[in-house]
Amino acid sequence: IGHNWDESDLQIIQQPMDKEVLHLLGLNEHFPRIVLHAPLLYGGLGCAPLHAQHVVEKLLLFVHHIRENGQMKEVLMTSMSTTQLECGTSTPFFELPANLWYPLVTKTWIAHLWKNATFMVSQSAFILTLFGLPNLLAKGMCASWMLHLACTKASSYT
Repeated sequence: IGHNWDESDLQIIQQPMDKEVLHLLGLNEHFPRIVLHAPLLYGGLGCAPLHAQHVVEKLLLFVHHIRENGQMKEVLMTSMSTTQLECGTSTPFFELPANLWYPLVTKTWIAHLWKNATFMVSQSAFILTLFGLPNLLAKGMCASWMLHLACTKASSYT
């Protein structure tokens, strides 16, 4: 969870794992990966990819630490403040498109979460249904939800 792995980093592990999962399910190794990883709701087999699991775990960890009062919350809030300053705009960075703004900021855990959560929502929103995340996440409002959560907790923190 504390790592900053991208989808390409986890692909090395995902490929052999997919072959083994397909073998265990009695399916051919050439079975379409999109069907393997799609939720049951959409006719898939419901096997979440490692990258999706990684990002969801990071989101849950973020929510957990933002809700708690402690040193980790202070570190996350400081990192968020620094990222906001580096963006140089009054628009909260969670609402900015990460593909354009991420190269401008220091590579921190928060910045990586912002980049990957935005990518996951935009590229594979159906994966979020595997984890039972709020409907607003599936509608592409991940950044706004994270920002609202962080700002609500930040205002009660100060």
